Amino acid sequence: MSAVITESTTTDRYYSPAKVRALLVLYPYLADAKPPTDTDLQLPMRRAFGPGGWKEEALAKKADISRALNALSTRRAWAGDAMRLRYCVGLPLRAIAEGLSRSYGIQLSHETVRVWTVDGIQFMSDYLCGKLIL
Repeated sequence: MSAVITESTTTDRYYSPAKVRALLVLYPYLADAKPPTDTDLQLPMRRAFGPGGWKEEALAKKADISRALNALSTRRAWAGDAMRLRYCVGLPLRAIAEGLSRSYGIQLSHETVRVWTVDGIQFMSDYLCGKLIL
């Protein structure tokens, strides 16, 4: 199974890589009735929601991110695992590298995991914007 990337520009993307990353940071909170009040989550919230409503959009965005994570896991299981451990669980890159090294039986560095997460965010953005044909 291969993915084909169609033409796109970063200006026509509703789910830009920055927005996907912001939603991944907020992912554990998206099912909550009220937005998180932590100061460090305010910037990701502005990127993901703008001034608009949390209640109206949070569950829909969580569903979109879940769908994109599942597509990523289907195409690249190791990248999907790294994304979930980094953003949904909140583990540091070194811990992810150690865990995935044991799980997959190969030696991984934290830099490899960082590249996987960056590539995973781009994949998810392309997928959610309809730029990938799977």
